[in-house]
Amino acid sequence: MNAKEVLTQEQRRRFKSIPEANDPKAVQYYTFTQEQLDHILHHRRDHNRLGFAVQLALVTYPGWPLLHYETIPQSTLAYIASQIHVSPDVFSDYAKREPTRREHLEEIRRTYGYARFAKQHQRTLADMLYHRAWEDDNPAVLMTAAVGWLREHKLIFPAISTIEGMIWEAMHRAEHHMYAMLGAAVTEEQKSLLDGIMEGKMRKSLSWLRDGAGACSPEGFLKVAERIRCLSEFGLRVDTESIPAKRLQKVTLMASSYDSHLYKKLRPEKKYGLLALHLQMLRSAYIDEAIRIHDGLITRFIADMRQHRKKEKERTPAEDAALTPAFRALFKKRFFRLRKYAPVLLELLDFQGSDSAAPLLEAVRMLRQMNENGQRHLDPTEAMLNFVPRKRRRLLLNDRGGVYGYIYELAVLVELRNQLRSGHVWVDGSVLHKPYTAYLLPDSGRGSTDCPEGNRMNTYLQDRQRLLTESLPLVSHSTGIPHGYVIRSMPLRSRHPGQSGRLNPYLHSRLPAICLLDLLKEVDSWIGFTDQFVHVTTRREPEQEEKDRILSLLVGLGTMTGVKPIAQLPSGTYRQYMNTLQWRVNEEAIAQAQREMIAFQKRLPLAAIWAEAYGTSSDLLRVPVTRSSEGAFQGADTTDRYYLYRCMNEQSMIVSTRITDYAQPGFLLEGTTGQDSSYARHYCHYSGYVDRLFGFSHLLGIPLIPRLDRFQSTRLYQIDKKKMLPFMRTGLINTRVIREASTALRQARDSIRAGGVPPSLLYEKLRSQQDADEALRDIGRIEKSLFFIEFLRSNELHAGIERDSLRWQEMNALSKQLIPQQEWSYNGRSAEEYPLFALANSFIVNAVIVWNTVYLEKSAQELMASGKLDEAMLSQVSPRYGGHLMLQS
Repeated sequence: MNAKEVLTQEQRRRFKSIPEANDPKAVQYYTFTQEQLDHILHHRRDHNRLGFAVQLALVTYPGWPLLHYETIPQSTLAYIASQIHVSPDVFSDYAKREPTRREHLEEIRRTYGYARFAKQHQRTLADMLYHRAWEDDNPAVLMTAAVGWLREHKLIFPAISTIEGMIWEAMHRAEHHMYAMLGAAVTEEQKSLLDGIMEGKMRKSLSWLRDGAGACSPEGFLKVAERIRCLSEFGLRVDTESIPAKRLQKVTLMASSYDSHLYKKLRPEKKYGLLALHLQMLRSAYIDEAIRIHDGLITRFIADMRQHRKKEKERTPAEDAALTPAFRALFKKRFFRLRKYAPVLLELLDFQGSDSAAPLLEAVRMLRQMNENGQRHLDPTEAMLNFVPRKRRRLLLNDRGGVYGYIYELAVLVELRNQLRSGHVWVDGSVLHKPYTAYLLPDSGRGSTDCPEGNRMNTYLQDRQRLLTESLPLVSHSTGIPHGYVIRSMPLRSRHPGQSGRLNPYLHSRLPAICLLDLLKEVDSWIGFTDQFVHVTTRREPEQEEKDRILSLLVGLGTMTGVKPIAQLPSGTYRQYMNTLQWRVNEEAIAQAQREMIAFQKRLPLAAIWAEAYGTSSDLLRVPVTRSSEGAFQGADTTDRYYLYRCMNEQSMIVSTRITDYAQPGFLLEGTTGQDSSYARHYCHYSGYVDRLFGFSHLLGIPLIPRLDRFQSTRLYQIDKKKMLPFMRTGLINTRVIREASTALRQARDSIRAGGVPPSLLYEKLRSQQDADEALRDIGRIEKSLFFIEFLRSNELHAGIERDSLRWQEMNALSKQLIPQQEWSYNGRSAEEYPLFALANSFIVNAVIVWNTVYLEKSAQELMASGKLDEAMLSQVSPRYGGHLMLQS
C-alpha cells in the first residue's frame, strides 16, 4: 500500500459512489433545470447529449469528472437519459472519442463557473486540512471536509489519490507539531527515567505501573497509592490544555495501547512525548481511583455501622445521644481497618479547598503532621472542630473532656469524602475533583438584573408566580381531600403491559428466531457501524475478517461471558481476538457506533411514530457486587451495590449508560444533553424527586417527570405568601437569591450545553457555590410544586408515568435476558471492566431494538394491508422484546 493512502477501499468507494436513480441525491443533483436542458440539447447526436449530461451531473456530484470512472450505474444512466429523451444504450458510443470528453469538460467548466484545481487551491486546501487535522485527524472526517471545500469553491476534483496525499501531509504536520509540544516538556533526566521504564531496567516497569486497578479495600488503596507515589517522582508536567479534546482523547487511548517494545520503536520525539503524556494521565486516573476507593470505604463503613446500630435491641434516650460502650468498641475495631490507608491518603494527596473548607484542611494538616511525628494524642483547637456539626461534637468527647482521637480522625475522613463530592475540596492532579471554576466556560459578562439574562429571570419568576397563584387553590378540590386532612398514599392502577392487548404478543410471535451474533451481522449490513471501530493508531477501518471478530467481541462483552469462550469461534485465534480488543474495541468506539445505530433508528417510519407518543426517560438499576466478608462483623451485608444509570430516547434506544459505585440524582440527566430532542417531557426514576434536580433540569430546559407510583406528602412553595388551607404544608421562595445567582446559573448551563462537562459532575460541584446552590434549590422547589399539583390532578400524567414504567420493565427484562445467568451481577470482575461491560450490553440491546423495529414494521404493514390493524395502534407496538433470541448458534 502507498504510504500516503489514508482511506480504505470501502471508504474510497463511498466517497466516489454515484447515486442510483432511487437515491434522493440523484433527484437533488441529477435533475436538470430548463437552462441546463437547453444547453445539453444544443449538442449534436444523442450520444454526445447524453455524455455531456453525464459529465455535468458527475461534476456537480460527487465532483470527480467522467475520466475517473470506468462504469456508470445503469439506473442513473437511464434517469439522466429520460430527461433528454434519448436511449441510455447510446452512452457506449460517447466513450469512444476521448478528445470529445475533454472538450465537453472544458465547456462545462467555462459555462457553469467551475475552475481547475491549481497550486494556489492546493495551498489553501492544505492549510484548511491542517487546522482540521489539529482538531480531529480521522481520515474520513478530513476527506469529507476536503470534498466539501472543493464543492463550495466549485473546483473540478483532482484524483482521489491527490486529495489523500494532502490529507496524509496534514495529519503528519499536526502529529509532528503535537509531539514536538509534548516532547519539549521532558527534560534529559526524565528521558533517562523513561528509557529505564521501557528497557525494564527500573524496578517499576511500564506493565507494573499500569497494573494499578485496586479493589475497594485498604489494600487496594495502598496498591494505587504506590503507583501514584512512583509516578509523582518522575515530576512530569506535560501541557495538555492547548491540545484539542478529540485529539487528546485519541492520543491518550493510543498511548495506553502501546506496550514497552512498541514504544522503543518510535522516533525519540514521539516516544518521550507520548510516554510522558501517558504517565501523567495515568497519575491523574490513579488519583481519581484513590478518591473513589476512599469514598467507597467510608460509605461502606457508615452503612455497616448504621446496620449494626439498628440491630441493638435495647436503647435508652441517653444511648441515642451518645455511642454505647459495645458500639464504641466495635466502631473502634472497624475504624482501625480504615487506618491502614488513612495516613497514606492524607500524606499522598495535595488537598486544597475554598474558604469554607479551611477548618477541615487545617485538621488534615494537623493529622498529617501527627502521623509524620508519630504522635498518639491530639489536642484540636475549637477552630479545628468547626467542620463537625455542634450536635455531633459531644460524640468526640471522652470522660476527661478530651477528644477521642480515632473518632476525630474518622470525622475528618468522612467530611473529606463529603467535601470532595460537593467540590469544596479538590485535589491537585485530579480530573474529577478540580476547582469548580475549572469546569466552566469563560464568563461573557452577561447576567445582571438589568441585562437580558436578568430580565429573563424576572419574567420567569412572574410567570411562575401566576401559575402557583392559580394552581395552589385547586389542590384540595382536585384531590377530594377534606379540610385539615393529610395526603395519603394512593397507588396507581396497574394496566395490561403495553396497553395493546393481544397486538404485541401476536407481532412478537411473528419475529423469526435468530442467533444474537447473526442479528448483529444483519444490523451491521444495514448501518455499517463496525466502520466506527477504527484502529487506535492508524485510524483505518477494519477489514471484513476483523469486523467478524469485533461483532463476536461485542457479544462476549455484552452478555458478560468474556473473551475466552468466543475465541474458540472460527473467525480468529485468541491472540487475534485480544489484538482486536486492544486496538479497536474500546468505550469511545462503542459509543460512536451506537450513535450511528441511533441515527439509523430515527429514520425508520415506525420509530418516528413512537417519537410522537413517548418522551425521553432515564432509569436506575441497583447492581449487586459480592465482596469479601473478611473483616465484616457477624450479620453484615457482604454485597455492595453499583448503580447503573441509563437514558432512553423516545424511540426506545439507550443513548447513555453510566455505572457508578454511589447514587447521585444528577446521573439521571446523563444523556439528555446533546441529543436531538425537543424534550417535551423527560421521565426519570423516582429517586429524582428532589428539589435540586428539578431546578437543574429546568436550567437545562428539560421538563422533569419522576415516576412516582403514589401520592406523597410534599411541601408546596409560594412566591408571594398567601393564606392557604390548614392541611397544606407550604413554604416561601427566596426570589432575591434566584435573581442574584442568574449569572452563575447561566454560566453553568452554557458549560454543559457546550459539552465541556457532564451534567452529573456539575450538579454535584454546584454545592460548593452557596448562592447558586440555594438558587437552584429554590427554582427546583417552584418546579417541583407545579409538577406535584399536576400530578395530583392529571390522569393523563399518571397514564404517561405508568406507560414509561412499563417501558423500563420491558427494557430491563431484555437486558437481563442477554446475560446467561439472567441477572445483573459483577461477581469476580474488576471495577475497571464494569463500564465496558455495561456499555456493550446497552449496545446489543439497541441492536436488538433496531432489528425488531425493522421486522415489526414489515409485519405491521402486512396486517394493515389486510385490514387487520389500525394505524393508530402502531404507537403501542413495543420493540423491547427478546423471546426470539438465541445467545449461541
